[in-house]
Amino acid sequence: MTLPYVVNSSFISGGIKSFIDMLDSVPTLKMYKPYFEAMQPDWAIKCRATYTEYFSNRQTQTCYGICHGDLLANNLMFRHAPLTCVLEDVLLVDYQLTYMGPLVNDLIYSYFMLYTPQQRATNHEELFEYYFRHFVQTL
Repeated sequence: MTLPYVVNSSFISGGIKSFIDMLDSVPTLKMYKPYFEAMQPDWAIKCRATYTEYFSNRQTQTCYGICHGDLLANNLMFRHAPLTCVLEDVLLVDYQLTYMGPLVNDLIYSYFMLYTPQQRATNHEELFEYYFRHFVQTL
């Protein structure tokens, strides 16, 4: 799989509809639906632009870094303590789609690819709080 494949995939072109459907299913998020419906017509073009933004249209207020590009569970390796099974380390593998881009891209991609619609609808606050807490600890 290559970056051109990803930017032309159904995830990019059709992902906004799934996101809008999710907003509709979460009562506290329904108020945001009109904003995303307004973005829908040119969503794929703008989304594809984020993959090349660092080189072709760098923004001064954006945090850029190395994005994995395919942050799925099957690209993570976990090490647990033999006796306690406590998580000791996580290793990212499979860097074929790595690119320089806005750091939020991996978070958004993994959020929709790792969790089911049901998990996102019922646990979205907990998931982002958990991510943010560990992100800050890592800094």
